[in-house]
Amino acid sequence: MIPRVATLMFTLGESAVFTKIVTYYDVEAAYSLGKYHPEAYTSHPFFSVHVFTFIICSAIFPAIFEELFFRGLVFRSIYKNKSFFLSSVLTAAIFTALHFSKTIYIGTFLFSLALSYLYATTGSLRTCMVAHATFNLLAFINQYYFDFHRIRGVDELSEWHHWIPELAMLGIALVAFGWIIFISKDAIKHASLPAMPSVQQADERQRKTEVRGGNESAHRHSSEAEHITTN
Repeated sequence: MIPRVATLMFTLGESAVFTKIVTYYDVEAAYSLGKYHPEAYTSHPFFSVHVFTFIICSAIFPAIFEELFFRGLVFRSIYKNKSFFLSSVLTAAIFTALHFSKTIYIGTFLFSLALSYLYATTGSLRTCMVAHATFNLLAFINQYYFDFHRIRGVDELSEWHHWIPELAMLGIALVAFGWIIFISKDAIKHASLPAMPSVQQADERQRKTEVRGGNESAHRHSSEAEHITTN
């Protein structure tokens, strides 16, 4: 529970720091990038055609196509000749760079690393797509139904006292992560990541899964045919 709360606080603090830096150069750009708004959104009921359409177009479809490109193409191509660490870092860098409209770059980078790790250990793009779509859905719910910290005017971005809550959360998050690392230092010291399977191993596992599914389907059709012949 503590890591999740600390991660949320860190994300809010990171966004605030980035916005504050951009404010020194262009207040309007900072306001737009941070997706701030002067008043609460007039949200549609959650169970409505508008929201359902938005979720399909902004949460599910992007997750499918982005995973096909970033994990299925970029990561796989690099991983064939490079280490998992280098492959995941390069993929995360490209993933973060192409999400330039966001103000949460560290979180985006770490999310891509997690997806690459998930793909390398499971060999399943579908698992990555589900994880990515779930993340997008939670972000949508937060932004349009609970994102009260972004309700502010343009002039408020330049005044430090409006950023005290976010900066306080960033400080608390850093202290929390430091405490977690400190109490877990022995476990971290002796821990080791599982060996990353090669792309060929992941492909072989995927083929075995498909063959197993095909055999089960053929057996089911055979049983149905025998049942029809008997009758």
